[in-house]
Order: sequence, then C-alpha cells, then structure tokens
Amino acid sequence: MGDARIIEDDRYSGIYSVVLGNSGGASEMKYSPTGKPVTTVSVAVGSIKKDMPPQWVTLTFWEEMAETVNKVVTDKGLRIRAEGRITQELYKGFDQTIKSKLKITDVKGLWIGNRKNIFVEVIVGDKLADIESRAKDLALAE
Repeated sequence: MGDARIIEDDRYSGIYSVVLGNSGGASEMKYSPTGKPVTTVSVAVGSIKKDMPPQWVTLTFWEEMAETVNKVVTDKGLRIRAEGRITQELYKGFDQTIKSKLKITDVKGLWIGNRKNIFVEVIVGDKLADIESRAKDLALAE
C-alpha cells in the first residue's frame, strides 16, 4: 500500500505513512460545526496482485489547505502522493461483515500529478499559496 514506518517525533505520533495512488474523483469540501472547511479526497492504491481490488484511503485536509486542495483536486485519476499519520477504522458492512477504512487525517505533505506522473509539490504551511499557479503549469504539461 505504500511505505509505513514508526516515527519517534511528537509531531508525527502514530504510524507515519506515504500513500501513492490515483484520486477516485473530485475532492469534497464541507464545513465543521465550528465553521472550519474540511476537504476529503479518496485515493485508490493499487495492489501488487493484478486480481486484487485497490485499497481506498481517505485523505482529510483542514482550513486553508482544505480550500486549496478542493480547488486543485477536481477530477478522477490524478496521481496523488500523501504523507501523514494513518489510522484504520473498523465498521460493519451491509452484509454484516467487519470491514476497514484507512484514513490519513493529519496530512504533512501532498504531491499532485497528472497521468504522466509529473508531480507538483504541495506543502502544508509556507508554500500553500504557490499551489494554484503551479497547478496551472501542471495542467499545461498534460
């Protein structure tokens, strides 16, 4: 599914993972009860075995990053590379079997690319404003 490792740094408590896959569709932005924007993106991570379905991972972004990601991830099939703290959520499916969802709720780094694997680096924090102009360059590269 990607590269997962244990990090002993307070900023990255838990399992820090790198996920590489394709967006399953446009991002979806909602607002928290306190009015903060929250954007989610579903990413399909391919299996090594060809006969296995992909594993879906949900990425969650907050506030300024949520607004920016919502503007950029507008289509299915974009290459996504995300780094952050990964968690697993168990739930009962319609058939009453136990299923699991993987989520990265604290994304520390995000790269978005086109179908030709040309990546534009998007970093939470200082370089947030660069994403829109760099994303236009990415679209032109297709």
